[in-house]
Amino acid sequence: VHITHVEDTANTLRTHQKAFIARGLTEALTRVIAIVVQPGVEFDHSNIIHYQPQEAQPLAQWIENTRMVYEAHSTDYQTRT
Repeated sequence: VHITHVEDTANTLRTHQKAFIARGLTEALTRVIAIVVQPGVEFDHSNIIHYQPQEAQPLAQWIENTRMVYEAHSTDYQTRT
């Protein structure tokens, strides 16, 4: 599974910010609170790719410097503890 790179996350956010501003929607940016990423977990009816926290460390560190939160793809799967 491809873990989202920090550079791609930042570029996606910048691209959307520019698009909002270009269309006169600057105020709407104050209501944008999340960005979707793939942190390295995935599952379907026959396969599970388990989360490896160390692989997502750059994403975890990057988000701390923003006011955003992540909507992380496929994180509704929980392993047994």
